[in-house]
Amino acid sequence: MRERTRGSGPAWQLGFDPPAPLVCADWRLEPLRPELAGVDHTAWSSCRERLVVELGWNGWPGPDFTVQDNVQDLAEHFAEFEGNEAYAYSVMSGERCIGCVYIEPWMDGAQLAFWVVDDVLGREGEIVDSVLDWLVGWPVQAVVVPVRQERGRTVQQLTSLGLRRVPGPAGHVSFRR
Repeated sequence: MRERTRGSGPAWQLGFDPPAPLVCADWRLEPLRPELAGVDHTAWSSCRERLVVELGWNGWPGPDFTVQDNVQDLAEHFAEFEGNEAYAYSVMSGERCIGCVYIEPWMDGAQLAFWVVDDVLGREGEIVDSVLDWLVGWPVQAVVVPVRQERGRTVQQLTSLGLRRVPGPAGHVSFRR
């Protein structure tokens, strides 16, 4: 299980019920759970090399990481979700996973991390913008969106949304509305 410090706000306390998952015209969020391990594995493994660099995964997961290994990883994410420690969602388009978003504690609010598959890279800004709109209904003071410098394309998209740069996690360029 990941080591995580419980956030101090209501969104991170037992008993909080996250709002219904976001549904958009051609994609939706679904809590990341073990039953999605196959489509999730297909998605991230299709762009693993890029994600390792852009997200700083330091080589994880290795090329030999199986769907069964992914079932365990998603079980940990789902346990965090059910325990109100963090909220991981698969971005689904039909039955296809096109990425993931992660809502985790950050100072007095939350941080939004995300990734998408290669053929959706041009829509990162749209997805982030929609998720930020949805997070307005959450009991968090503020939402920071940290991205690594290596994601220059993403930095440009977030800047074009009118998000402003703010301090955030070390090693990242962070944005906020």
